[in-house]
Amino acid sequence: MNASQNQPSINRIAALKLTFSVDGREPIVLDYLPLANNGVTIDLSEISELMNEEVHLKVEAYYDTGVAGFETAGYHTLQRITNKDGGGEYLIINAENNLSLQANTNGILYESIFTKDTLELNSLIDNRKKTLDLEITESGVIYNYDTIIAKQIDIAELSASGDNTFTFDSIIPGVSLLNDEGRLDIAAALKYAEVKIQLFGTDASPIQNDTIYLDIFLKPMKLVRQKQN
Repeated sequence: MNASQNQPSINRIAALKLTFSVDGREPIVLDYLPLANNGVTIDLSEISELMNEEVHLKVEAYYDTGVAGFETAGYHTLQRITNKDGGGEYLIINAENNLSLQANTNGILYESIFTKDTLELNSLIDNRKKTLDLEITESGVIYNYDTIIAKQIDIAELSASGDNTFTFDSIIPGVSLLNDEGRLDIAAALKYAEVKIQLFGTDASPIQNDTIYLDIFLKPMKLVRQKQN
């Protein structure tokens, strides 16, 4: 899928499901993977048993079908209605257990239970849970003074322009600044920043002296001065 030509479709993808298959072996499935910069990153150590094999990759997308309704079957995403055409921002449960707005549904995939005056949300991506107290009116379902709607999620296989098979013969250990949800986990203060990192690939390849070195450097900042008349 060409990202620049298909950005509206990519914006409707909540998560990906990757299936790695080798002839004669049980497939390895990595599910509910959130998109980051129009793609996903995996740790090859999760499929290390497939090293030196010809691996077939199947990619499936959980996507917003456009079908609206709290009582529709299956998984859902949640949207705030802000225009007459039924469009608006999507609602994601953040680290503070509040609902945040974002322009697309990337990373928003809920199991939901609708009971007329409440909506229970369980994120399949990061296991965050939240119960919303709702107000049912003639104009729709209201939460926190906003009209919201559940959008049905379906899954479909993505086609590729090239070959979906690959091989790998080594795993280079590395460091990721992304957390388990595929997002940066940095707490910035005025004079310092707390950066949480994750190591990957350390159980699949030997590390010399059991030591990984990180280079930390300062990035110069450009000051912009506004001219006053």
